[in-house]
Amino acid sequence: RTEAVVSTQSTGGAYGGLRPVELTDGGSLEAMKAALQIESNRIKAIVLINPNNPTGEFYPKGHVLQVLELAKKYGLHVIIDEIYFLSIFQEDDFESCLSYSMEWPDPERTHFIWSFSKDFAMSGARCGVIYSKSEMVHRAYNEKMCFYHFVPGLVQRMLCNLLKDRDWVEQFLLESRHRLQTHLKIVTEKLDALDIPYILPRGTLYVWADFTPIFKNKPSDVEAEDIFYGLIKEGVYIPSAKGFNGPDPQFYRIVFAVPERTLRISMDRLGSFVVQYKGKTNLIP
Repeated sequence: RTEAVVSTQSTGGAYGGLRPVELTDGGSLEAMKAALQIESNRIKAIVLINPNNPTGEFYPKGHVLQVLELAKKYGLHVIIDEIYFLSIFQEDDFESCLSYSMEWPDPERTHFIWSFSKDFAMSGARCGVIYSKSEMVHRAYNEKMCFYHFVPGLVQRMLCNLLKDRDWVEQFLLESRHRLQTHLKIVTEKLDALDIPYILPRGTLYVWADFTPIFKNKPSDVEAEDIFYGLIKEGVYIPSAKGFNGPDPQFYRIVFAVPERTLRISMDRLGSFVVQYKGKTNLIP
């Protein structure tokens, strides 16, 4: 999914006054062009999440460059969020936009962001990276933002020492990807047994699953919420599409970056919930 970010009069909400316009068809250029034609005066930037959240898919270099060319044509900024790019299962298939930054059509309006929080499981560190060739962005950060988002000295020291140990980093990432793939298999095997379809991720920490077979009626936000809270009562937290501003209420995002024992218990509870909710005892794997 690709999103075009539109400025609005709203000052609240999860997007801080910005409204995302979802571009379907896998973020196709035709869908993007259509959105630009409808909202051409209000779209200020394109946010490209690569690898994608919540599907776990990613866009190839050619597609990203086409998006950048289109953004240049309309004078838009592009923010490329690669927060999961070290958690790709097949590394050879993914190219970070930094590897071809010299090919960016509009370097002044192209910006890269990444954080330690996902790939290194360090959400508490609150430390990320902004890579931009824009003097305006540099000035805004140095003069304004750094005073409110300064990373504590002890955290900086810790992360610097971590990155200096190249051997440890390499081994950590190899082990992390191995565990993620192992845990992904645990989830997909359970979903297959429950006849729940899903988008098989090529990276990241989650599976985007289609719970349509669980719904008693045509998928709706009301029943999606019932299922969400039903799972909560079973001791399983699986957020629905509504939490990601998704248009399809039947989709849920299952995170598998947890201890294996916790994951297996959660999948067993998911199976029990499905049986109880649908009343189909033959679904017990």
